[in-house]
Amino acid sequence: MMKHWLLILGICMVATTPVHAAICKEAVMPQLPDPIIAEEEDVLRAQAAVKQYLKMQEYFLECVNSAYRHDAAIDRMREVTRRYNNLARYYKLRMKSSGMYTDLALKNDF
Repeated sequence: MMKHWLLILGICMVATTPVHAAICKEAVMPQLPDPIIAEEEDVLRAQAAVKQYLKMQEYFLECVNSAYRHDAAIDRMREVTRRYNNLARYYKLRMKSSGMYTDLALKNDF
């Protein structure tokens, strides 16, 4: 009887491992537009892509078992956030210097 339970337990563990591994994948870093030529729509699309990326990375952080992979994912999340913030700041400065104040350029909460 004990052998049967061990066999069933072993099958269950093997059967669920690939599912867990397939779900626990790191998100792909979004491509951000060139800050020099980005338009308002580009910045808004980038904002949405970064928010989605960060959300997906949070799921990854919950399931990753390696401290190294966890720390590396955090570093990538910080890098994406830094790049997006630079894009948003540059866009705002560009709009301000050209006298083109859009709703987006006037917002402080990028």
